[in-house]
Amino acid sequence: MERVLVEEGIRISIPVRAKLEYLSLFSGKQIKIVNSDRVVLPEQILIVVNPYLRMENCIADGRVCFFEANKFSMPHLNEQCVNKVISLYKKNAHLIKKKTRISERAAFRKALALKLQHAVEYKIKDIRESMGFKQTELRLCQENIISASKALEKMKKMLEQTKAIKKTIGKDGERVKRVIEEMMALKKNNTFKKITFKLNEIVAETPVVYCQHADKTYMLGRYEIHVSLDSNEVKIYNLTRKADGFHHPHVNQSGIPCLGTLSDVIPKYMGRAEFAVILSVLNTYLHNYNEASPYKRIKHWPEKKKGNK
Repeated sequence: MERVLVEEGIRISIPVRAKLEYLSLFSGKQIKIVNSDRVVLPEQILIVVNPYLRMENCIADGRVCFFEANKFSMPHLNEQCVNKVISLYKKNAHLIKKKTRISERAAFRKALALKLQHAVEYKIKDIRESMGFKQTELRLCQENIISASKALEKMKKMLEQTKAIKKTIGKDGERVKRVIEEMMALKKNNTFKKITFKLNEIVAETPVVYCQHADKTYMLGRYEIHVSLDSNEVKIYNLTRKADGFHHPHVNQSGIPCLGTLSDVIPKYMGRAEFAVILSVLNTYLHNYNEASPYKRIKHWPEKKKGNK
């Protein structure tokens, strides 16, 4: 026989169910949770839900009434309520047939078993939640490893390219002279207004850059191209006409260009120390516009009109 019967749709917490199990074992009777406003206890003693009850705590006609009994209504039946009923039974042993009673210790053991079951279920839930956190942490670590591996491979390529430049410069003084002459030739033919050689980079300044698109000519402004000798990176800055912080339709607000297929070509030129070619390619890049993938539409720069410089 099941000691505590609960009708479908009514919820009882594990601690309260343990108390009811204790009461059932102690009394030797079955307990029924029949609906939302009463609990059928041993010997047909009821907890009657009645918020209008006054100071009453007695046995009358097989019913037990509690002061503020509405606090004990289903599904809010609590341990305090059950404890009162247990106390009532202990004080009124005549309500329970001796042959149906079991020892209080045995009843306690049964109730304790339910308590321990609840504790184990809680621990299982806690472990599962901890496992979920660790799985998320592991996934983030894996993503970081992949990102770090890609960055490492990129740095390895940059290192090899830089070593190649160093090897070329170290072995061939004439080659260095020729590289510089090639870049200075770009200044002489007015491709660039100025070319400066710094410790770790080459800086080239352009005249005003014009770009044709849809039968219109736009004035983008003067630019400064920075080619790093350490990291092989390229940055481009607009000196005169930024649009909302953007240096060029294809250069973001930090001066980093979206080079597309050139991002694979330029490192090869750097590896061969062909800096004049790099500057020429970037100058051509500034004079072109790809409508499919701009950071900023070219219409944000002014059109060239007669007399504009």
